[in-house]
This record gives sequence, structure tokens and C-alpha cells, in this order.
Amino acid sequence: MSLDLRLFLLICTALFLANTSGATGHSPGTEASPLAEHMRLHFTAIRAIKSFVISGQLDGVYDPADWLQKHETTSDLPENWSPYVAEMRSYAEELKSARHLVFAAAALGQMARVCGDCHAANDVAVKFPDSDQRLPTGDSVRAQMRRHLWATDRMWEGLIGPSAAAWQAGSEVLAGIQLQASALGGPVDRQPTLDYLLKRLREIGQEGLEANTPGTRSALYGDFLSLCGDCHALTGRGPGPPRTVKK
Repeated sequence: MSLDLRLFLLICTALFLANTSGATGHSPGTEASPLAEHMRLHFTAIRAIKSFVISGQLDGVYDPADWLQKHETTSDLPENWSPYVAEMRSYAEELKSARHLVFAAAALGQMARVCGDCHAANDVAVKFPDSDQRLPTGDSVRAQMRRHLWATDRMWEGLIGPSAAAWQAGSEVLAGIQLQASALGGPVDRQPTLDYLLKRLREIGQEGLEANTPGTRSALYGDFLSLCGDCHALTGRGPGPPRTVKK
């Protein structure tokens, strides 16, 4: 694992610990179990992959995917978690070999589903630090993008939790996103492609409202994230450092 990734994981883990200590069964200043610490690193790596996919930066997924595939599990890992760990490693390997965002996003969607399957099978209650974040309002591009991000996070929580309520809330907002390609910038000849991407995003939101199995939801979420990455790559906008518009 590269130095940059190690630093990224340490920073994100520190922030995550600060925000979730009360929800994970230990108080600030007390030492968490090796398993809890391991799961935080696990979740941080998956979040890093999600951020890179959304921003359209495929190269960024390889280091955290490599860590997820190769890292050693803790000695206190419950035995019945093993099948889920093996499945997670399999999808991490797919991520490492992905040469297009659509494949990376599909593998990530499946990883989130595996997390949710494991949590459900083992009665693990997951609390996300920003799950009570208010839904942004407004018609501006900035406001609509914030609503878009809100939907991304709720659907993510719906898969990993798992939480049907969070998934439905995110899908409903995504289905109603009001963004126009002309407002996003980028070369004029890209407008038809952007129009299609935005139309497909709303369709995914609508399909998400009707999806009632983890497998269907994870496939839709993978499609959703790949569209986000493609749009950001086309416009040179979105989260992450400034980028050159995709040629």
C-alpha cells in the first residue's frame, strides 16, 4: 500500500473514530477492540473507492482495492463472517483489474451489498455519522448537486446498513433530480451525452423505488456511481482535485 493511501486511511479513520465513538460501543478516550478498529479501516477503504469512482478517477481505486484483497483479518473475527470476507476479497480483485469506471462501480456496488448481507446475517446494527443530514433544498445547480449527493449517501447506507428506508429515501430524491445538461458546462458537443446521463440517473432513482432485493439494488447503485464518474469526467467538475475535461 502506498504512503499516500496509508496517510489517507489514517486521516479518514481518525475522523471516523471521532464521529462514531458513541455509536460503536466505546467512549472517547477508550480503546476499541481489534475487530472494531479493523472494520473502521475496512469501511474507510471502501469509502475511498466510492469517492474515486464518483469523481471519475479510476486510477485511485487500485490501492484501496489491493488493501481490501490482501489485508490480514483480526484474530477475533467471528468464524461465520469468513464467507463474506472471501466474497469481499473477490470483488476487490475485480476492482484491481477494472479498466473502466463501469466495471469498478459494479464491483463496488457488490461490495456494499456484501457488507449489508454480513450485517443482516449477524444482527450488526450500523449507525452512520451523517445519516440524519437534512435534505438540501433549492433549484440552483449547486443545490441540485447537493441533493444528488444526499441521494448517493442514503442509497449507500441502504445497501451497507442494510436499510430499506434509507434506500427508498435516496431513490425518491434521485428520481426527482432537476438538472439540465446545459447548466453543467463542458463542450457543447457533449450536451447530448450529458442529457442521456441525467435521464438515466432519474430512471435509476425510479427503478430503485421498485427494487426490493439486495442484488437488484447493488446493480442499480453500481450503474448510478458509474454515471456520476462519467459525468464528472466529461465536464471536469465534481468532487476531488481539478481535472482536465475528458477528451
